[in-house]
Amino acid sequence: DGMGVYVTRNSDTYLHGMMELSYNTCYGNGINGLGFHRTHRGTIKQNLIYNNGVVPRLDKPEVVEEDWQKFLGKSRQPFSGITINNAKSVNLCNNRVAARYDDDFAYRQVTDN
Repeated sequence: DGMGVYVTRNSDTYLHGMMELSYNTCYGNGINGLGFHRTHRGTIKQNLIYNNGVVPRLDKPEVVEEDWQKFLGKSRQPFSGITINNAKSVNLCNNRVAARYDDDFAYRQVTDN
């Protein structure tokens, strides 16, 4: 049920420099293809992200339900591409992203405020 490539919680562990997350292919993941979480000063570029969000949303019935899907008690959020969560000064450049559903977000920025 996880995410593809996931960078997390680096904003408290370094004060200088930046994180680059580039040239990845992310597909078939349960939620997002790429997550950039609580990591400041980053570049996300040249990633190919598609066919993620395999964990279904409960408001979107599956045409063919697999055994593992029958007992899901809650839904995933409507994000299946790149999610930037509580991260400052992040640049996006030349990523190719496709969301699973028409109303899923291919790009989403989330903050605690």
